[in-house]
Amino acid sequence: MTSWAATELQSVTLRDARLRNRLFRMVDRLIAQPTASIPAASGSWAATKAAYRFLASPSVTPEAIRAAHQHATLARIAAQSTVLVIQDTTELDFTRHPATSGLDYRDHPKHQGLKVHSALAATTDGVPLGLVDQFVWVRDAAQMGKKRQRAKRAVTDKERQRWATSLHVTQHAIPADCRVVTVADREADLSPLFAAERRVGVDALIRAAQNRRVDADTRLLDDAIAAAPVRGTLTIDVPQRDEHPARRAQLAIRWTSVRLCPPQHAKGRATLPHIPGQAAVAE
Repeated sequence: MTSWAATELQSVTLRDARLRNRLFRMVDRLIAQPTASIPAASGSWAATKAAYRFLASPSVTPEAIRAAHQHATLARIAAQSTVLVIQDTTELDFTRHPATSGLDYRDHPKHQGLKVHSALAATTDGVPLGLVDQFVWVRDAAQMGKKRQRAKRAVTDKERQRWATSLHVTQHAIPADCRVVTVADREADLSPLFAAERRVGVDALIRAAQNRRVDADTRLLDDAIAAAPVRGTLTIDVPQRDEHPARRAQLAIRWTSVRLCPPQHAKGRATLPHIPGQAAVAE
């Protein structure tokens, strides 16, 4: 019987069949024990050595393996009329592996590791379909502690460019007859992302972090939403948290159309476009 990995990664381009088969066996073993180390998942010393030889091979690249998974992901997306593409960033901490090279500082300056930004496709029911895009990088140690200087650099030179880049990759990879909704948290509340070119059928649902100026600078975003009528209610179950007992809460839902103004200190602000959008809140 064909394994899951052999089906999922069947389009992978590697040098020969032995590498392909080793990849399939490794993935199947790691899936069976997702929290295990490579030696524990491999099950034997011989399989462990083979796994490390595979990872060290110059003929094996993360891009090739990821491309095969993305190919399978797009095949699953093709069966959907609407998909959610959830963007988020995480960190891989290798501080306890001091012999590992190619690492740099994370959000905590004494920790070493990698940053990973992923765009995960899912159905509107929340069923994962796979990665559409993923970017892995290390920070430049020379930039540590220079937050104020980073704020003055062009957006394309900053880590936050990853949100717009993933949006660009997403809308070009997914067929035009499929509606795409990019979903992201407060870190993605960025004017360059809102201003990024989007084809018809590509929307963005971003949790607000800033009380932006809207509607030709006549009011703030919070005020615009507060002035909107209650358009519906939603009852949710709030789980227990610390000393607060579980409870049922009823939320009032408001939404309205706004036009986002360019940032106050943006260069050439007077000529920058005002971006139409929808603002909503449940409280």
